[in-house]
Amino acid sequence: AARAQISNPEITVHAMYRSAIGIDVHLNLLVCCHQKQVAGHREQSESRDFNTDRASIDAFAAWCRECNPDIILMESTGSLWQSPYEALERAGFTSEQLALINARDAKAAAGRKTDRKDASRLASLARTGNFKKSFVPEKAFRLQRVISRDLQKNRNDISRTSNRFGKSLNLTGCRPTTVFSDIRGGKAASLILMAKLRDDPHLFDVIKQNSRRLRASPEQIMQALDFEIEPMMKEQILALRKKIDQLEEYDRSTFERLRQLQAPYEKDIQLLITITGIQERSARMIYAELCPDLKEHFPTSEQFASWLGICPGDNTSAGKQKSGKCPKGNKHLRRTLIEAARGLAVGGTAALKEKFQVLKMRRGYRRAMVAFAHLLARIIYSVLTHQKGFEPYLSTAFRDALIERAKNGVKQLLKLKGTKYVIADGLVVETKTGAILGAVVSS
Repeated sequence: AARAQISNPEITVHAMYRSAIGIDVHLNLLVCCHQKQVAGHREQSESRDFNTDRASIDAFAAWCRECNPDIILMESTGSLWQSPYEALERAGFTSEQLALINARDAKAAAGRKTDRKDASRLASLARTGNFKKSFVPEKAFRLQRVISRDLQKNRNDISRTSNRFGKSLNLTGCRPTTVFSDIRGGKAASLILMAKLRDDPHLFDVIKQNSRRLRASPEQIMQALDFEIEPMMKEQILALRKKIDQLEEYDRSTFERLRQLQAPYEKDIQLLITITGIQERSARMIYAELCPDLKEHFPTSEQFASWLGICPGDNTSAGKQKSGKCPKGNKHLRRTLIEAARGLAVGGTAALKEKFQVLKMRRGYRRAMVAFAHLLARIIYSVLTHQKGFEPYLSTAFRDALIERAKNGVKQLLKLKGTKYVIADGLVVETKTGAILGAVVSS
């Protein structure tokens, strides 16, 4: 390690790198600070400001190349870091020379914050190696991330617009949700509702033709929809229906683009689909947040779960364990995992379903869902790192948990004071009334 000596000759700071650049990223400004060690153990510092237009970004990358630092450090400010990061990649810097950190890890003290000081502090942290490097996937996966996250937001838009569509129908007196399970996606429901909104004179015939697979009878459907709709309200409802169709078409085209981008990684996608409860859409959205070689960035499944923010938090003070709330992590992947875990809890394999039932019995539904998503994250890590599909296994976890709970219940009954109990033929009997209160379960 190089040594950088500051003003007092008796004090020496050990640095990991001889030169480093710290970058404070803003919407229209890049504040850079270059620190390096020169002969005589002296330290030189140079600051430069750059705008964020194309010419300025290129000049910024050329200046960094001219400085030839050992490492460049910047904060992950929203999505603003990506354009300077990619400019540095084009300039020839490797992922080992580029480092991205969370802003909370380099926060300045109150009253001592300026852009120049922030950049200088980042450069000092970089030189001493006193930072935790964030995971930055390669460019192909960064593009997949953008599309995958846009898909998530678009699904939210579809859900919100569909709710408005249903509420607008309710305002007119129609109650389609009482006879249709899905007023947006069901083919029969869509045909019947469009016939109603377009004042089809043969509405009842349309209902009879499309109600064969519906639980409600044609008469019940007609009664739920037999209301007059004002012309202006009808136009508004039709506009909402058109907007839903546009959003769904956008969703289909965006998902197809994601599928094309992931064509070289189809083998990994198919491995994820082998996990019961994970369909193609979830598998592709999960993989878009990862990288081809997980083990290189996350040596263990515990570190992978910690990066996701889907593990218990560590908050101990004065020897007391405080809140175990999950830390912040990749919220997009965490959300997809919890949705997949919810599906697995309902219709997964016997082993996984029993595991969820045990967790729910011990911790409640919400905590069990997060713990189950943690288990799913570890399964995904194992499947991708070992390149083997998921194989279900037999489990008696739920039965064992019930037996243990029954044993503990009997022990608590026998410890109660003021009432005497006896065990006869494997049953716990109250001596005073003869009531049978439980059974002794043997393993």
